Amino acid sequence: MCDVFFITGEASGDAVAAGISEELRVRRPDIALEGVGGRRMRSAGVSLLADSSHWGAIGVAQALPLVRKILTTARAVRAHLKTQPPGVLVPIDFGAFNARMGRWARGRGIRVVYAMPPGSWRRSPDPRRLRNLVGCADVFLSPFRWNAENLANAGAVAHHIGHPVLDMIGNRQNEREIRDKYVCGSGRLIALLPGSRAHEVGTLLPRMLEVAKGWPSPEDRWVIVKAPTVDSEWLSRILTDSNAGNVAVYEGSSADVLAASDAAVVCSGTATLEAAALGTPMVVVYDGSRMLRAEYRLRKRRIATPMVAMPNIILGRMAAPELLMANATAANIRREVTTLLDNTACREAILSEFSEVRRALEPEGAFHTAAKHILEAVDQ
Repeated sequence: MCDVFFITGEASGDAVAAGISEELRVRRPDIALEGVGGRRMRSAGVSLLADSSHWGAIGVAQALPLVRKILTTARAVRAHLKTQPPGVLVPIDFGAFNARMGRWARGRGIRVVYAMPPGSWRRSPDPRRLRNLVGCADVFLSPFRWNAENLANAGAVAHHIGHPVLDMIGNRQNEREIRDKYVCGSGRLIALLPGSRAHEVGTLLPRMLEVAKGWPSPEDRWVIVKAPTVDSEWLSRILTDSNAGNVAVYEGSSADVLAASDAAVVCSGTATLEAAALGTPMVVVYDGSRMLRAEYRLRKRRIATPMVAMPNIILGRMAAPELLMANATAANIRREVTTLLDNTACREAILSEFSEVRRALEPEGAFHTAAKHILEAVDQ
């Protein structure tokens, strides 16, 4: 019998499930873990019913091709849980899929502990959306204090566990080695994080490499952090085509590279929180197809916040500069990176803001606390 069944749909959720799984095994070595996820969960000893590594999508245009695959997986998961109900179902974020799955599982008597509930960053959520979410789980494990309070006020059992990104950056091991390996003399190191989805890397990385290739300081170095979901050969071809000789590729912890870097260019996503928590000045970028740009223009009119980077959303103001869609050009990236490196007042202002972001992510130990609450649910 499975003790804990995880469901994740994106790279960030896969990393969170892996971290919780490792903590569960420390506390209970013989625990049986299954789920839907990716490489990190598999490496953490989770038996995968389905691989969701390529489910991440931004916007309707990208999501539509995935609908059939996701619906097929949903049917397979329900069939599996009917015949082999776990001790606890642990959905992680990915609300469009997991909210429905959580509600269905509760209807069949399966206990649900929802980690990283969707929209947890909203300080003032829509009351109707919040009430609907409450029905999806027996217990919520929230990364933000205000979200746990909002859920509790709506009638849920909710615990504030802190943000897992603090655990992730706390496990870095090669920061000094990276600095020693790549930095020459008085040169500076700039991290390039082009994302975990193919369309992000294919769109953003060539522009990042254009900036690196034309960079005026020969001693400065650039390091690409390759996400586990990105094909190594494809990435190498992009790098070869760019003819940028001052760029290296790192396959490992993004936190190691960010901590060692003087500045970063980061695709909007969880990595922006890592950079903020580590105190690495960054410019946040995002772009995609013409269809995605058109959808962004339409949605922008209805979005309450004009910002997309999580550190900026948490603060409620623009701390890290954002270059989105048509503004994410090589020229604009070059200008912002130059400012981050050479403008001392700008760097100090950003780092002051990032200190506030880090405080909002505390306390540390989210994986440990989440494992404790999940085991309490298993033993009930």
